[in-house]
Amino acid sequence: MINRRRAMRLDSRGSALDRIGVEHRDDFTDKVIFRCCPACGARNVVRDNDFTCALCDSALPTRWNFTSN
Repeated sequence: MINRRRAMRLDSRGSALDRIGVEHRDDFTDKVIFRCCPACGARNVVRDNDFTCALCDSALPTRWNFTSN
């Protein structure tokens, strides 16, 4: 689910491009899913919906789990 703040940023960028007559897509062309492995701490890119850590083969959470610390 897209959060409201992100949706507002996408809308405002689209509106700005519309005002100057530049064609654009309504969303990102490629979306990347990131997860932090709770077992080893590695940062992972989830590919083909495979939520498995690339380093230690542990299961990755399906929900976002990075913190802003």
